[in-house]
Amino acid sequence: MFVGRSQVNKMDPCSILIKKLFIKITLFSVLLIPSITLADNIKYWVFFTGKNEGQTASISDKALSRRSLRADIKGLTELDINPDQNYIESLKVAGLKVHRISRWLNAASVSGNSESIEKVREFQFVKKIQPVAAYRRDRIIAEEPINDLQIEPFLQKPTAFSYGPSLVQLHLCQIDSLHSLGFSGQGVLIGVMDTGFKLDHPAIAEILSSGRLIAAHDFINDDDNVQDTANIQQDHGTAVWSVIGAFNEDTLIGSAFGADFLLAKTEIKTDEIMAEEDNWIAAAEWMDSLGADIISSSLGYIDWYDRSDLDGNTCAITIAADIAASLGIAVVNSAGNERDNYWDAVIPPADGNQVIAAGGITSAGTLWGGSSPGPTADGRIKPDVAAMAQYVRAANYLANGYYSYTGTSFAAPIISGGLALIMEAHPDWDLSTIIHSLRQTASNSALPNNDLGWGIARFYNMYSGEIPMPEGKRFFVAPNPAYYSVIFQFDPPLTSAGEISIFTVSGDKIVALNTSSQTDPDSDGLTRFLWNAEYKSGQKIASGIYIACLQTISESHTIKFAFVN
Repeated sequence: MFVGRSQVNKMDPCSILIKKLFIKITLFSVLLIPSITLADNIKYWVFFTGKNEGQTASISDKALSRRSLRADIKGLTELDINPDQNYIESLKVAGLKVHRISRWLNAASVSGNSESIEKVREFQFVKKIQPVAAYRRDRIIAEEPINDLQIEPFLQKPTAFSYGPSLVQLHLCQIDSLHSLGFSGQGVLIGVMDTGFKLDHPAIAEILSSGRLIAAHDFINDDDNVQDTANIQQDHGTAVWSVIGAFNEDTLIGSAFGADFLLAKTEIKTDEIMAEEDNWIAAAEWMDSLGADIISSSLGYIDWYDRSDLDGNTCAITIAADIAASLGIAVVNSAGNERDNYWDAVIPPADGNQVIAAGGITSAGTLWGGSSPGPTADGRIKPDVAAMAQYVRAANYLANGYYSYTGTSFAAPIISGGLALIMEAHPDWDLSTIIHSLRQTASNSALPNNDLGWGIARFYNMYSGEIPMPEGKRFFVAPNPAYYSVIFQFDPPLTSAGEISIFTVSGDKIVALNTSSQTDPDSDGLTRFLWNAEYKSGQKIASGIYIACLQTISESHTIKFAFVN
């Protein structure tokens, strides 16, 4: 079921963040161009000045539920309004070919001769023009499987499966321990962007047969065939996907083998890999609309950018990735393999403020020598966390085989799968809690650095410990389970009014409670708010598990609680 355009919510609690993102786009658009020299046969972004509010994208109920839970966004927002179609038609009339239209950036990617582009720059509705960033890199060569990697014991329980050579890459991040507890990523929707995918490889064929491939789209050829076999398109994408979704005991088990998937073909692969950021942004918007919980991306875009652009606010691809995160999607991107070359830094969109940049380690848990370092141009630590990136076991498209791969392209799917297990285990956690917990439970959280960030991701620690709350107010129910009524408590006390929205675990909203009547602390220093556990009709809610989302002017928190009637 899709939401109609009349449901755009301009008073959404996240509107301030959204406006900031649009302001960022406006600021760097004024500063950057029109000083560039336009050229033929190059893709350009054309950014527009405004939107027609009557043209709203179709957003699934699953997407709305995810936004509500993980980003505390109610209904549609400005980000769901498409660019004015009259603007698009004007570009075509001017002689330009329109490739992609981005509702998040309020822009279109185009190509044509320089005269046409110069003409368009004078249109009143055109805010700015800049090149579409691309990236060409050498192919990662598959190696014979490495079967004798050594690991130190950590397991909290015996391994649930016979992992074969894939044990070490999961074990380093404690993922096998969560498998032993029964978690596989079930019910979590992961979007994978890459080259083509071999859908009938034995390691991942069960995903199709069980109906867990929800949708697939080729953003190169604009069709739904992500399996075309020309020019070894299937190689890299098949390998990356299998690191998450494969299940073949004794050979390869993925980090979230029970998850659901969206597949997007966004890269052209021949003797080298070539990708363009407009396809990434189109795929991200598509994945958002279908309800993706996680985007796993092993891509990066540096043509036309330089190191000074890595501030989280400049690169178009980075702005789009942060917008995806603002909508509650965990965006995991490889940090890059650029250490000690001319770039020698993380690759956009890994510089995003809310993008989880995946650095690389060896099987011994030490820094892999190619993993891109931080910091960002504005001094933030990157990468965020790390996973194995050298000799990672993965499916190979040739002869349904298995090989070892090296690169942070393979750290990203390990991290993405681990996050899917956490989302399955803690469905009430919002994205800020997930990211905070991921960092604070990693191996180097006390002394984060610009090689491995907060360290090797530790998903069992993340799952089993007390939820590390972001800085700010602590929001909880006591007692929990609650009986007859529910008492919400705040420590330190609330200093401003807010709203508590109550949801079922399936995402259905029960009631919204205004806390303005209780902002003064009690004698013990806590602020409390009593809810009689009733619907607006006065009927008592049923016994069960519920999710409460607190939103004030400055912050939001999400908790899960039990109620017994």
